[in-house]
Amino acid sequence: MPIQLDEHQLKAVKHFEGPALVVAGPGSGKTTVIIERILNLIHEHNVDPECILAIAFTNSAVDEMKDRVYKHLIGNKKPKICTLHSFGKDLITEHYDHKLIGYKQEPITWDASKIQKVIRDEKRFLNQKTRDVPVHIYKFEGRMTGRVYIGQSIDPFGREIEHRTNSSNKGLREALELGEEIFDFKPSLCTEKGANAYPREQFWIQHYKNRSATNLVLKLEEVAGESSNINVDIYRLKSTKDSRAYFGYTTELPTIREIFNKDQKRTIVFDEVLYTDIPWTEASYYVAKEVRKHQNWAVFNREDPVYSQYRNQLRIEVFCKHFNVSYEEVLDKPEKFENLYDKYNNLQNVDIEKVKRSVITGLFVPEDIEDPVLREFAKEYENKKRISNGIDFHDMLILSANLLENDQALLREYREKYKYVFVDEFQDISNIDFRLIKLFPDNLFAVGDDDQAIYAFRGGNSKIMQTNFGNWENISKYEITNNYRSVSDIVIHSKALIENNQDRIYKDLRTNNLGNGRSVVMYTSNQNVRQNLKTLLLDEILTIPNSNYQSVGILARNWKGEINDIQYMLDCDELRRYGFDIKWEELKDPQKDFENESYNKTKRRKMSLRQGSKKIEVLNIFAAKGQEWDKVILLVNTCYDSLPHKENDIT
Repeated sequence: MPIQLDEHQLKAVKHFEGPALVVAGPGSGKTTVIIERILNLIHEHNVDPECILAIAFTNSAVDEMKDRVYKHLIGNKKPKICTLHSFGKDLITEHYDHKLIGYKQEPITWDASKIQKVIRDEKRFLNQKTRDVPVHIYKFEGRMTGRVYIGQSIDPFGREIEHRTNSSNKGLREALELGEEIFDFKPSLCTEKGANAYPREQFWIQHYKNRSATNLVLKLEEVAGESSNINVDIYRLKSTKDSRAYFGYTTELPTIREIFNKDQKRTIVFDEVLYTDIPWTEASYYVAKEVRKHQNWAVFNREDPVYSQYRNQLRIEVFCKHFNVSYEEVLDKPEKFENLYDKYNNLQNVDIEKVKRSVITGLFVPEDIEDPVLREFAKEYENKKRISNGIDFHDMLILSANLLENDQALLREYREKYKYVFVDEFQDISNIDFRLIKLFPDNLFAVGDDDQAIYAFRGGNSKIMQTNFGNWENISKYEITNNYRSVSDIVIHSKALIENNQDRIYKDLRTNNLGNGRSVVMYTSNQNVRQNLKTLLLDEILTIPNSNYQSVGILARNWKGEINDIQYMLDCDELRRYGFDIKWEELKDPQKDFENESYNKTKRRKMSLRQGSKKIEVLNIFAAKGQEWDKVILLVNTCYDSLPHKENDIT
């Protein structure tokens, strides 16, 4: 039975030659238009099916397109329908030994799990290296005062230079800048493994603190025995050779002063009366206070929150050496180091994928990456991949595009082979995608809707559709915006919302479906939000048994947040009493679907509530793309403030 096309769809389907852009609103039958035009080229214009290349965004879209096209064809000749990555992989498989690709044998596909493994191995290596690396405990000591600074380093002489030029320790830096005394440097009081370096450093710090100040208690028993109400004087004795000092209290201050003033050759001299007429019961507090004060003066190391990165000293050095980060640059800027270290801790496969997607000329050169952490990781990753004869999904695009760009004979061969090229979901292609696609410009037929662009986090760039390809000089444009999926209430509200966006292709969304659909906004309280949300959801779900709804989708933003919370809320006795059975199933990962390969990633499950033929599904909005339900409950920022993502433009 032939498909009935509206006049706008028919115009796009009958487009024969030249580049074309089809702006296709939601539910407007864009896949149908692609399929019908393919069949129109074959049946009406006698185009060889093998001259047609159709690029779909996901494997599921590829399968659907194949099913719907192939059943109308007779014979063995078929159009090539695949994802762009699959097309690139096939091209490289055929030409892997070309000098512009440079493999000696057919490369093995590396999926995202390989990147994650390299990241894990790097982190494990760096952590182990930090634990095992030999660390020197070093010392600065002033010749005149005996004041010291204790530190740890894998390169003590390098640290000496850093301290003498611009020490990260404020007290030592100021002492060195004043130049009032000479500081001697001892590079290795001892050597320890990294795992023991911090406690060993603390041992030496405390050793020199203890050496610098002694708490004296003179005639304690006599003083206490005479009277607990007696007042005392607190004094200090100092060494004339180093930073040592002695603190005590007495009722016989003149006698003590006289003893120490008699012999000027003593190395310990009476220095100062610190407090007078202090109640004996409070004297110990004052002495202890002065001891601590002197210890902090005598030893430059201090527990200062502003310089909390000292505890990370070894981690900083190993990290900087491993990633070729300027040690001097980050040492005096703890917030910068923490940012770098956080970046390292949070390094994911998407980070390397993002930079590879931005390669729109030549090959991927890790050395060109500005971010030092990502640069060094990328170098390590690319090296391991090459040694293993591996190729990842972005290589499939970069290498194949670079090959065709620089081998004109091969490019002519492929253009002759694929004279008609289709691209679905054009709004979600990235710059590297378009780099390969635009090599087939003569009869490029692209279909998409910039209002439905949701893959910016993966490099999708709707500007390619809006201003790049959309402004080609000889391009034909078609608009199919009659929605056959949703009722008018849904379309009206959606249109009113999306038209607030400024940078978009205007389209006249409309529908002839005047069904009984409705659009309702409900609010949850910030107080006890999860309990209120559960009540709201249960109220909505329990109306379903008496309704005409056969399928319901409950959609929220992210897996780690709302989805898990909602699933636990609905795994409850209230719904079981009403005959709902709870089913769990592995969810087909959109990334896996996108990349045409499987990889090990945290398993994500979809929960379904079933009551006879009625089915309720709980899933992520990205996984929901392209699916349909009789009723949709879209939960926005009920448990977490995650939509839009904080890094995204509100548009």
